[in-house]
Amino acid sequence: MKAGRVFGWASGPVIALALLWFSFRGVALHELLEQVRHANPLLLVVNLCAGPLHLLLRSWRWRTLLLPVSSRVPLRETFSATSIGYLAGLLPGRVGEVLRPALLSRRLQLPFGPTLATAGVERVILDLLVVLFLGALALLLPAQLSGIDANEASAWSARLQQVGAVVLLLATVALAVVHLMGRHRNRLSLRFERAASSTRGRVIPGAIRWVASLLPGFAAMASWRGLGLVMAQSLLIWLVTAAGMHAGITACGVDLPPAGMFVLLPILVAGLSIPTPGNTGTFHLAMKLGLVSFFAVDETAALGTGVVVHLANWLPLVVLGSLSIAMGGLKAVGGIRE
Repeated sequence: MKAGRVFGWASGPVIALALLWFSFRGVALHELLEQVRHANPLLLVVNLCAGPLHLLLRSWRWRTLLLPVSSRVPLRETFSATSIGYLAGLLPGRVGEVLRPALLSRRLQLPFGPTLATAGVERVILDLLVVLFLGALALLLPAQLSGIDANEASAWSARLQQVGAVVLLLATVALAVVHLMGRHRNRLSLRFERAASSTRGRVIPGAIRWVASLLPGFAAMASWRGLGLVMAQSLLIWLVTAAGMHAGITACGVDLPPAGMFVLLPILVAGLSIPTPGNTGTFHLAMKLGLVSFFAVDETAALGTGVVVHLANWLPLVVLGSLSIAMGGLKAVGGIRE
């Protein structure tokens, strides 16, 4: 096994342990356990139920992105592959990101390249775009609605609103770019290849080719109607996710206004971008930093919230992924077609 691959697999657990240590440092464990023990069970059920709905909506959106590849992709197949991909997220090295399109490609005899591209566009482009858009809108709201610490100076609140306005503008521009990339993907592919071939070194040409490899994933958004459908699906995915997490946070006794959840989402997504098995450590630290820094929540309460919500988010994903495997989800029906 190559040294780089060994490092990639080993780095995730090491980072997770380091972040967990950093998150739990200075926190009284008996107070943490007490808070976890008194979490509202009814609200936790809402958090748990959001997981399966999140997977179903994400599978629906993936099916829409795959329409230019094949018009005969059953929702049950995208749901099964998505569930298994999330379960594989418990392994180091982001195995699930590649396993998910690989499974669907093998089972339905789809070309692997475009299938992988749709999965990449989902995670790298669409999810980030919607989360930033919602976060920017929340920052533009008055502090009474967003829940950002009212004790902060007005100058700080005004600065946050300026950041929200800039991010909102950039997200809107990015939305138009997404449409143009889908509409002119074939022409752009040729130009990217020429640019990569004429550039020296490895890093820049590799980055250009990586962007070019995502272009087939934009095909479903080549029309404004297609873009509108995909963005509506993406918005619905993150509204459900936010509602579930908000229920879990409220269950732990944290008074967070609904709009405040959208301020917190970009912070959580930024933390989840660090690859660790099952988002261990990254989610806890991001939740703690977000609640403490923006909403003046006690550190112990913030960390306890991260522990509870993390478990509530992952438990249904593990169950559904395991059921998908038990029902033959890993069975290959052919080789990967390039």
